[in-house]
Amino acid sequence: MELKVQFDGSLLSEYEKRGSSKLFGIWWTFGRTAYPEEGWLDFGAVILGWWIVALMKLLAGEPRVELLFMDGPFALSVQRQPNGKEVLVTTKDGEASGIYRYSDLAQAVLRAANATCREFLAANVAVAERAALEADMHALKRAMLASAASDNPQ
Repeated sequence: MELKVQFDGSLLSEYEKRGSSKLFGIWWTFGRTAYPEEGWLDFGAVILGWWIVALMKLLAGEPRVELLFMDGPFALSVQRQPNGKEVLVTTKDGEASGIYRYSDLAQAVLRAANATCREFLAANVAVAERAALEADMHALKRAMLASAASDNPQ
């Protein structure tokens, strides 16, 4: 499982001129399966923020969340497993599924969010979106550290 992001500087600039959320490539890969599809364009910073919030809900005890895409009917269902350290991830169409460590899923989202922030900074676009995404990333990291600390009392 990997989360891919792909940026086109001219597309970022075009959406910056419109004052709109930035459109860029964002999709998951599960082996040879790309979801929703390779090169999928969506409002990546917005959905990364949603996904971070959903991952924090899982960490807080929600049994199941959805990682929604903004464009189209696409989503990943993420369900906590009994051991609490793993999640079952299933595409909405059921084409791909697997059990992964929660930390691997969270790290994939954090890497994509970090790459997005770096790209926005380099392109000098989306200052507010970047700040919101950075705040969300820090909140998830703090929640993960607190969860790890409570799992390993000293």
